[in-house]
Amino acid sequence: MSVRHEDLYFAAKRMNFSTTFTSPYAHWITPVFYFLAMYTVGAGMLDSFAMYHSWRFVGPADFTLMHKEAGNRVIRVLVIPSAIMTIFLVLQLWHRPTVVPKSLVWVGLVCAMITWLSSFFIQIPLQIRLDHDPSVLERLIISDWIRVIPNLVFAGVVFEMMRRSITGYKV
Repeated sequence: MSVRHEDLYFAAKRMNFSTTFTSPYAHWITPVFYFLAMYTVGAGMLDSFAMYHSWRFVGPADFTLMHKEAGNRVIRVLVIPSAIMTIFLVLQLWHRPTVVPKSLVWVGLVCAMITWLSSFFIQIPLQIRLDHDPSVLERLIISDWIRVIPNLVFAGVVFEMMRRSITGYKV
């Protein structure tokens, strides 16, 4: 049996998006969120496991310059995309596939908030002290687990959201 393009066009035109998405904007907000979420999780893990640990091997004479340059790049490559991703995560409360329960979005938000709070109240103050006191590096690396663990849980939540979106699984 052959399917005509006209039949597909009219079927798509008759489709009620309210049965697939919670809003007419979710069909573009959700993929942008998924992309940003996966990007920021990957960039965050790279920062945590590659950048921080490699700083142990930079000599004192070069450390301040390297730390300043790395910090400037992290803002552009990780912090700004993470802030945009967080906005898109909040938008998921109203604009998401109907198969994704709001509870998954809330779990993702809790994970993101833990990460942001840890950044503001632990990581950034330690980063500021790092240029003057290199011994702070070990505390920075250890305390970073406060961000890494919720970031990994967040990745699992996003994968579950994506799985439900792709398979149409609904509780």
